[in-house]
Amino acid sequence: MAGNERFATGRPESPRRGLERVRALVSGQVPYAAILGCADSRVPPEIVFDEGLGDVFTVRVAGHVATPGAIASLEYAVAVLGAPVVLVLGHRFCAAVAAAIEGEPVPGRISTLLDHISPPVPGGAVIDDAVIANARHQAHVLQTSSPVIQAAVAARSVVVRSAIYDLADGRVRFLPGRQRTVSE
Repeated sequence: MAGNERFATGRPESPRRGLERVRALVSGQVPYAAILGCADSRVPPEIVFDEGLGDVFTVRVAGHVATPGAIASLEYAVAVLGAPVVLVLGHRFCAAVAAAIEGEPVPGRISTLLDHISPPVPGGAVIDDAVIANARHQAHVLQTSSPVIQAAVAARSVVVRSAIYDLADGRVRFLPGRQRTVSE
């Protein structure tokens, strides 16, 4: 969060992004967090959190949805890389969530992503409320559909949280209230 504060106040350090860091990571990575974020080009987690190469393991998919491929990637981050935090990072003005609310036909395979968003989005929802509901839902999906993440949460070796990035001010805000647990 200190990195997000630097970013949001226009004082990014852009740490650990040089060729020296690239070389240091050749033998492996040990990210301190895994992030499931939206593919939106305005929300690159490494920049938003002012972090460097190898600091965060990022999985990005439109609508920040926990698809089977995204879940498998996050399981790798937890089980193999030892990431102690999994963060679902939604963002304001998410077009994928807006499309799920609208319910209009979409081209190609886009609907496969919207199918993952629709369950937590109440009909007639306001976009910001729907983005929050979706981020919380995706965090819950990660904890209940992944045996790897479920076991890590139960063992208290990983925590799963959700947050929202505000495109207007550059700040990430953790969602208030208690996060649902595996047993819920």
